[in-house]
Amino acid sequence: MISCRRVRYVDRLGRLTIPPEVRLAWNLRNGDPIGFTVEGDAIVAQRVSPRCMFCNGLEGTIYYRDWWICANCTHELGQILCRVATTE
Repeated sequence: MISCRRVRYVDRLGRLTIPPEVRLAWNLRNGDPIGFTVEGDAIVAQRVSPRCMFCNGLEGTIYYRDWWICANCTHELGQILCRVATTE
């Protein structure tokens, strides 16, 4: 467990910065989903497994324009786009 006692302040948009020690320990990157729950007087942050927006799957998800899409749905979308492109 990492003990980080630095104070962070919420900005006017409701954001706060996760300390670098925590980001390194969790291997957090830009765009990684983090979930928040309230337990008593504590706010708990947890890593969230990204799920596909179409099928709720977890395998091979990629982040594209604010959405998580799994490999299967990405493949299906590619096939649909190819069919549409050839009919036009």
